[in-house]
Amino acid sequence: MVSPALQPDNIAFSDIELDRLRCVRRLELLDKPEDPSFLGIVELTTKLLDLPMAVVSLLDESRQWFLARQGIPAREIPREMAFCTIAQSTSGLTVIPDTLEDDRFSQHPLVKGPPHIRFYAGHSLYSSHGVLLGSLCVTDQQPRVLGSSERSMLTALAGLVEEELRLRELLKLCPLTRVYQRVCFLRLAEAELQQSRRSNSIMVLALISIDGLTEMNEKHGFSSGDHMLKVVAGKLRRECSASSVILGRTGSHSFGILYTQCDLNPASAVKHISQQVAEFCSQLSTDYPLIHFYSGVSATAPHDGSALDLFYRAEQASAEALSAADRQVVVLLGS
Repeated sequence: MVSPALQPDNIAFSDIELDRLRCVRRLELLDKPEDPSFLGIVELTTKLLDLPMAVVSLLDESRQWFLARQGIPAREIPREMAFCTIAQSTSGLTVIPDTLEDDRFSQHPLVKGPPHIRFYAGHSLYSSHGVLLGSLCVTDQQPRVLGSSERSMLTALAGLVEEELRLRELLKLCPLTRVYQRVCFLRLAEAELQQSRRSNSIMVLALISIDGLTEMNEKHGFSSGDHMLKVVAGKLRRECSASSVILGRTGSHSFGILYTQCDLNPASAVKHISQQVAEFCSQLSTDYPLIHFYSGVSATAPHDGSALDLFYRAEQASAEALSAADRQVVVLLGS
């Protein structure tokens, strides 16, 4: 449902890196206080491996952000200084027994200066979709050899961090439809609005609603309505798999599709997307003739104070689509 023509082509990062950054930021863990769960894993790591310094980190656009740390005072370092970006291994595990013996690190500021790192071992952290998020790292001020059992231990500890990250993501999803719950959807939309303003792009929101679901529940039971919601959500996930698109359950009978990066002008972008949404709704209405699918579509406007302004316009357009029997999709642009 997303056209490549809607993606900006004047970007500093590759598409893969932009996708990765979106995944990192949607964890909503950057610039937050140290997390007790991750801090517990860091403390366990230092004890099990008998090392003085350990961090759980996320790799942001220009920095390595420490979710939890022990033995290291900083909360972040510049991305170009991050060991994990310089020596990332395809296996996920990187071990540097002596940094002074490694040409890549012998002149590194964190080796020549505080905290004077001589030993480094780090394991990459990945999302459930295989996206690189950050790393679990241990360091020492003395050279060291990491044995096979210790390597396995570090890999297992990194797995604990990954499971915790995935659990955080699952908690944001509607258990029935496996798309973002309304509150989280709106929060992510607000963050994306700020990013779209920095990149001078627009966002487009389409609300797809289901008319007749209440009657279905009354006639056939709530399990039939739940099945319908899962069917629609599944189709949306397949149609809108790009990381630049956010899916949310915005109401008991409605879903939101947020296109976060559109480089066309608002009218052209909304027209393009509304056509795709209309085709999607038409197909669903054909498959399920007793149910009516309708949608409201809107784009961000310069005067929008928050993402809620975009949301309210899309809701208004959706209400107009419901009241007009001959219209499946209504577009409402900000003035």
